Amino acid sequence: KEVNADYLSETQYAEFYFEMAYSHFTSKKFREAKKMFAKIINTYNQYYFDANYYYGILSFFDKDYEQALSSFQRIEKNKRYDKYMPYYITLIYYYQSQYDDLLAYAAPKAKVSGLKNQKEINHIVGQTYFNRKQFQEALPYLEFYVEKSKKVRKEDVFQLGFTQYQI
Repeated sequence: KEVNADYLSETQYAEFYFEMAYSHFTSKKFREAKKMFAKIINTYNQYYFDANYYYGILSFFDKDYEQALSSFQRIEKNKRYDKYMPYYITLIYYYQSQYDDLLAYAAPKAKVSGLKNQKEINHIVGQTYFNRKQFQEALPYLEFYVEKSKKVRKEDVFQLGFTQYQI
């Protein structure tokens, strides 16, 4: 049966579009899912955080970084998502070459224990400082990454060694 969303209450509207969007998402119909999530991401309701998460993820993988960043920033303080969002936000700043924003945002986050992908956040921050030839600032982040990684690339070991040499 078709549903005319115009006759739904605000709560029913949000539930209808979230359930439809999630159904499309799990069926790997990502374009349809994104359109439906977009209908409810700006209205605060019981699906607000989850809808913004899925919309942000879909936007991220579409390389629509502005939309992804907007959604992730809306939910980054939510307890369900606060451990995951710093990594995605850091990556977006990196992909957009917004290095000042990246350092302002990610350098403090890199020190927060319990974050998902904390090692990778440290790596990105360390590399950003390294590329700016700010070796003193790069050192703790590069050390953290190398110490916590089971396997590192020779480029990472070189960056750490070069940074130590410069200092």
